[in-house]
Amino acid sequence: MDLIVGIEQNKPEEEILGSILSEIKEKTVVINYQDKVEEYVRSSKPSVVLIAIDPNEKEHLDYVRRLKTHPITRDIPVIALLQKDKVDQNFTLVFKRMGFQDYIVKPLKKVTLESKINDALSSLKDIKPKSSRYVEIERKNKKSIFSFNSHLTRHVLPELKTLLTPPFLKSIQTDFVAIDLRNVPDLPMEEAMILEKLLALFGQKKISLIAGKHMGVLIASTNIQDKAEIFMSMAEFDTYVEKQSEP
Repeated sequence: MDLIVGIEQNKPEEEILGSILSEIKEKTVVINYQDKVEEYVRSSKPSVVLIAIDPNEKEHLDYVRRLKTHPITRDIPVIALLQKDKVDQNFTLVFKRMGFQDYIVKPLKKVTLESKINDALSSLKDIKPKSSRYVEIERKNKKSIFSFNSHLTRHVLPELKTLLTPPFLKSIQTDFVAIDLRNVPDLPMEEAMILEKLLALFGQKKISLIAGKHMGVLIASTNIQDKAEIFMSMAEFDTYVEKQSEP
């Protein structure tokens, strides 16, 4: 399931956007500029970002510019949400150069939001994955992160079996181990169930899952939460590790 993140400027607008998005089929999260927006978007890797902006506010445009230049988030479609009096002829001519795929004029309507989101999701199918490996491993600060970059059954499982040798498993036995699923393109029910087999490759060690947009299907289709800690974002996992490491 795709994750849609909405970013609003204040609490009333945040509640309005959240109410409308709650009616669409995708998983949605709405935050505001007061939250740690950049950190959350980078760690959760949403499929689409909806962001309320004022084209005259340099802070808003600078954030979008950082979002579209950072290697983790640059391919995420960004849709601007604007008040009617903030949309002038200049914006309609240059919004794509500013980093936006599209824009929506308030007041927001479900049918318009859903249509724009679907168009953005369709555009993602044309983006080829940048990684040439199906499993990438990063070890630092007593954490071992396994990033999966393709379909589990076809690509990840065969490669993972070759990586998890007895000496390697022994070397990470004291690490906090997490599997990052955010780059997995799709996770149907049968693929989600494969995760239980993947976890078994690690033996008795408790594994954490960074689920991102796949959180819903994992909880609804499997009992994997009985065998693993599940987090939406990498930031949530890092917080968990910090608390577990406290004396």
